[in-house]
Amino acid sequence: MTRFAELTNSEFNQVEGGLDQLSREELNALVPEGMALESFEDKLREGHLWLLQQAIKNPALKHQMSAINSAAQELAKTSKEPKEPGVRHALPESLERVLSALKQPSSSNKSTKPHRPSYGDVTPFSRHPHSIHDVQSLADVRPDFSDTIHPLRHEYSFEVACSEQALINNVGCHFSLGKTVREPMLGNWHKSHTRFGTKFTIHTAFNEPKQLMVQVGSAPMGVTLADSVKLDEIGAVDSIRDSFIPVIPAVQTGGRLGLPTEGYYYHICNRHLVQEYKILGEGKWSFYATRSTHRALDDRQGFNRYQNAILLFWKLRGRMIKNQRLVYLKQQITREQLDNLNDQWLDQHSVVIDIPSLLKTTKESMVTANQEQWLDDYSERGATTYFVQRQLGSSKRESWNSIAMKHGVSPKRLLELNPRYQADPASLKVGDELIVIDLEAKAMAGYNNESLPALEPKTYNRAMNAFYRYPQKLLRNTDIRALNCHSVVDDSLPIVNITSVG
Repeated sequence: MTRFAELTNSEFNQVEGGLDQLSREELNALVPEGMALESFEDKLREGHLWLLQQAIKNPALKHQMSAINSAAQELAKTSKEPKEPGVRHALPESLERVLSALKQPSSSNKSTKPHRPSYGDVTPFSRHPHSIHDVQSLADVRPDFSDTIHPLRHEYSFEVACSEQALINNVGCHFSLGKTVREPMLGNWHKSHTRFGTKFTIHTAFNEPKQLMVQVGSAPMGVTLADSVKLDEIGAVDSIRDSFIPVIPAVQTGGRLGLPTEGYYYHICNRHLVQEYKILGEGKWSFYATRSTHRALDDRQGFNRYQNAILLFWKLRGRMIKNQRLVYLKQQITREQLDNLNDQWLDQHSVVIDIPSLLKTTKESMVTANQEQWLDDYSERGATTYFVQRQLGSSKRESWNSIAMKHGVSPKRLLELNPRYQADPASLKVGDELIVIDLEAKAMAGYNNESLPALEPKTYNRAMNAFYRYPQKLLRNTDIRALNCHSVVDDSLPIVNITSVG
């Protein structure tokens, strides 16, 4: 482990970039004395410290150029007030050594060059942001570390086709503009309502190349944009060029849609893996993004957040993204399958994402015949179970009292229905499923019958029109969660019917 300025030319190819492939136990064994593991991970990811290994999993200085940006800023700050002779010129000299080393790839790296899919002039995603050209431009810019407050002259906006609360509850990611030479990472977004959801806008002082980061914690998700976004003058009209849409993945069995509780989802774009998701299992239908990339499969949990929806591309640089697919598999995809994503295989296991149809579904009316059934069975007061959510604008969970009020029961009765929390009610956390209606009382009230949804399942469905009566949690003889409860899915998000099973 060393700092950027201490690297020698021979050590550049020994810098470990596969941090996501290291277990917490492996990282914990490397933490310097007196430093917390989380702080150690942040310093590695931001480039303040570098991990040297003889057998590296992924060469950092070949792909992860955002770390070099961070290190360049650290060196520039050091050069402001040099403490030793020769430190003042460390920034350009070190960058020149990096660029020189990058022009001479080692034999061990020749087979790991990442595939970058192209969409004309749009390259939508990459797990290794920035390019060598971004690093070369750093040497020509003099960092500004003065106390001068620079006026905000530019802005960047993007749109998500749902409310901010729905994004928090179902995807759990956050957005930021990556830090550059002149500005730190920016994440203080102004939100406003749009026809389809929410517009996020941020103001900047400098019009320099910036990357839109889609993150959980400090880790970028697969939908993070590879190329720099375009900034506009503040107040520009029609400045939204990049957009996303979250969807709920589902499968069909018989005449009903349901949520798998075993297996994997795959977001594929232009026959390239954007993100792999693993379903929790054991009767749970939430899922998490794994560490897999198109180059290396690893289904270990990559992000400390469970999701109920998948964030898809809508528009990038003002152009609709068309060649997207969602795949559902009972078992993890194989290396051979991933390397041979032909039309025949994709047509069998996936659904093509049609953005205009998805957006139309979000505005679909609830079928009149389903109105009375919904009010009886699926309103918050008629739900059998409920998933604890975050308070809007806060990382805190809902309180027992607020949940009880939503469902017309007392906090004491709610706790009685969920005895596992009686010893420690404070252990309740976001994402936990609570029983909110006495099942026996519900059966006595005549809810123990079955029905089909008001509308036959389509490719894209509004949740309200996909619900049906069903007495059990899982559909009979399957591991598919029934859509028989309001809290199972968020009605503001469209449901995508990926494939038929059983």
